[in-house]
Amino acid sequence: MSENTKTQLSAAERVANGIAWLDAQAAAGTGIPANWRELVDATKLRMGSFEHCVLGQIGGHVTDGERHWSWYRETYADELGMNYGSFESASGSASWGDVLTLETSRGFNLDYSFFDRSIAWNELTQAWVDALVGGNGVKE
Repeated sequence: MSENTKTQLSAAERVANGIAWLDAQAAAGTGIPANWRELVDATKLRMGSFEHCVLGQIGGHVTDGERHWSWYRETYADELGMNYGSFESASGSASWGDVLTLETSRGFNLDYSFFDRSIAWNELTQAWVDALVGGNGVKE
């Protein structure tokens, strides 16, 4: 199943995609530290919060201690062949919606077809906690 098939993926599958993406970015030297798992505090993890989501917690460390919530979107723009400043595609084939699709398929955002977003955010947070606290070095 494609990573972009967001509506057919469970929260656990989307989180697995996100973990694989973070690991690949760390291995590629894109600024994500190899120890990114250790930077995530599971007791503060809230996927619906810019500051306390996985990317928000890692982002504070990626930019020399400064909180920068959208640090990963430049990588997404490159991946989609888009201009980061405007999120416009030179070819017209990618859009801001494609960025949101990537975020969703990697467990960093919601598929907004969910009626009750608070339940969906809680489910996504729990999937991250389950995946990371299960022996992968997340601070508890």
